[in-house]
Amino acid sequence: MNVVAKVLVDSFRLLKKEPKLFLPKLLIAFLYGLGMLFTAALFKELLPALNPYSSSISPLLLNAVLLQSVLLLAFLFLVMILDVLFNASYSAMLEDFFKKRSPSILNAFKTALSKFFVIVPAAILSLLVFLLLSLPFVFLASLALLENNFNLFFLTAFIVLVLNLLVTIAFYSLYPVSIFERRNFFGVLKSSAFISKRKFSEVFQLSLFSLFISAFGILFAFLAQRIEFLLLFVAFRLLTAILATYQIVLNPVFYLEVVKGK
Repeated sequence: MNVVAKVLVDSFRLLKKEPKLFLPKLLIAFLYGLGMLFTAALFKELLPALNPYSSSISPLLLNAVLLQSVLLLAFLFLVMILDVLFNASYSAMLEDFFKKRSPSILNAFKTALSKFFVIVPAAILSLLVFLLLSLPFVFLASLALLENNFNLFFLTAFIVLVLNLLVTIAFYSLYPVSIFERRNFFGVLKSSAFISKRKFSEVFQLSLFSLFISAFGILFAFLAQRIEFLLLFVAFRLLTAILATYQIVLNPVFYLEVVKGK
């Protein structure tokens, strides 16, 4: 059994003993799922407005769509902050488990909150790195859609996915480092990148698998106009939550193995 398979099996056994660890990610998956569905619906409303030759959208409707966009962005930002804090909470919960204590979601969340100004800035900086790298390609993808150049669109979309994967790999251990080490947010990013370099193969496989499942969830969000696609989307959100829980549980396990030698 290779390292990744062993860690997955061990994590499954851990989660089997403590199924409540799934709860935070199930909540986040539900909230993100709502955001994805609203984003897909909003994007379809906005497409005619992006066409300079179209006059099918009235100014009132356009203003309404823009207001909805602002509210949606605010909602997604708040969900992202909550997700970041829950992600860090898993490291505290795993520490309880390894010390033969029953993991407490509330206490772990309080621990994450106590390091809010380390965890959240580090997570936002990692997101900004991805955005800065991908923004030119997102712009090209938007132009490709307007020009009906689907070859260019899929190429740039693929590049954005690759960039997402690389950033995920680089900062894979961000949350356990934030909890277990006394560093500022720059130090957290540096330490996380060092750990990913040492365990690149394992982190790459786990990150790629999670990204693959997330991509399917996004696809079904845009297809959820018929009930069967909506049901598939819900199923994939649940699956994404389960896989995300595995991945987040793996983070502190990798950290303890690399840094503490356990």
